[in-house]
Amino acid sequence: CLDIIHGVRSGRFYSSFSRNSRERLDRLFPLALALIVATDHPDKALVRFVRVMEGIGRRSAYFVLLVENRLALSQLVELISTSEWIALWVSQHPVILDELLNPLSDAKHIGLESLKHELGRRLESIKGDLEAEMDIMREFKNGYFLRLAAMATAGLIEDMEVRRCLTDLAETVLYHSVIIAEESMNPRYKAEVADYRDQLFFGIVAYGKLGSAELSYHSDLDIVYLYDGGSSGLSTDVLSHFFSRLSQRLQHVLNTTTRAGILYETDIRLRPSGRSGAMVSSIKAFEDYQTEHAWTFEHQALVRARLIC
Repeated sequence: CLDIIHGVRSGRFYSSFSRNSRERLDRLFPLALALIVATDHPDKALVRFVRVMEGIGRRSAYFVLLVENRLALSQLVELISTSEWIALWVSQHPVILDELLNPLSDAKHIGLESLKHELGRRLESIKGDLEAEMDIMREFKNGYFLRLAAMATAGLIEDMEVRRCLTDLAETVLYHSVIIAEESMNPRYKAEVADYRDQLFFGIVAYGKLGSAELSYHSDLDIVYLYDGGSSGLSTDVLSHFFSRLSQRLQHVLNTTTRAGILYETDIRLRPSGRSGAMVSSIKAFEDYQTEHAWTFEHQALVRARLIC
């Protein structure tokens, strides 16, 4: 432990700090050490704490936050001493430290509709700025992940409820991602269907753990995109073109890595004809495929499938 402590000051990340940042870290470290020595595995906790400090890097305002908010500091030390994954997650996404400003005992399960409302509220102020919207959704997801992990570590929430919460979060993100994807499409593509917009339908079918509401922190999303032209009378080519563009845009919103990380890895291989099939399918084509061409495992996969958006 002493070698690690001495190594911090001689390390490259410490020497790269400004004088002000080094002074802030110097104030933080003794406070953290007092908490670390009280954990069950102080050596592991110390290594993980140093990793988090390296992850915070030059954003030394977080050092001040932890010095001035001892609750956040104690909760951080407790979490990283219990879970290496949480330590890694925080080091990669320091902005989620804000989630530790309130006592864990005040945390509670937020329902699906409340999650949708809260994320919608945060997105409203930056509507139309795609890059900012993508970052907000990633920060919202990362913060909720940490809060859930903290609650689970503290024994405030059971494993099955964690899975339900993670599923609600994924549904919330998909709901808003569809809206953002359509709003950010090239106006030329939207103009093709503008007069029939209210007669068109787009849906996301969840498979696997998302379909059965059993997501874990590391789960990807098994999904299939479907559409229906309703009574619009639009040609198959126009509908296929529009919804293909929408699906591509949606994949961009979900899969692109920004400064806040990736939103979700998506797996759309369960779509008709798998990798060789179109990204989005009409309801009729989907029905025909399931009836005439689908393999047994594809029928089995439908057991846990449900329309979520």
